[in-house]
Amino acid sequence: AQAACAGVGPEGRLAVLGQVREREFMGSLLNRSYQCSLGEFLSASDAKFVDHLSGAPLCEGGAARALTVEELGEYMALTASLWFDTGIRRQMMAFRAGIDDVFPSSGLEILKP
Repeated sequence: AQAACAGVGPEGRLAVLGQVREREFMGSLLNRSYQCSLGEFLSASDAKFVDHLSGAPLCEGGAARALTVEELGEYMALTASLWFDTGIRRQMMAFRAGIDDVFPSSGLEILKP
């Protein structure tokens, strides 16, 4: 599954992918003189579909699935889901239960815009 970019069609995404494969583009983007493209870096670093903070697989078989430039959109969507949804769901439920121990969380409804 390829993540959709707001306002960027398939041709635009292909153009960006072509740029990140170029060594000069990556050096100018990072303001460094790296001698590899993003694709070469990902290949050499043996990057996988795992969260770089926790090491948790982002999908089934993620620890064995190589990360490529073409799959960066999916990787970012899975990482965002882990960080802001599935990965914190238990903590949010515990936080909500703690609030309910003090007063009904429904009382916070008045703070909604």
